[in-house]
Amino acid sequence: MAHIADHLSVEELGRRARTSADACAARHYQAIWLLAQGAAGVGDGGRHRLRAALA
Repeated sequence: MAHIADHLSVEELGRRARTSADACAARHYQAIWLLAQGAAGVGDGGRHRLRAALA
């Protein structure tokens, strides 16, 4: 199982996902941001949000 290191806060990950000029980096931040929020374990909706972010 992946572990999210505490280098950046959830808020900072979200900010970087929204404001990154590099689309690839933005999607990486978004995926990590979703995981940091518990998206992979949020019943039926979490996996779909994560999969959509990675697409």
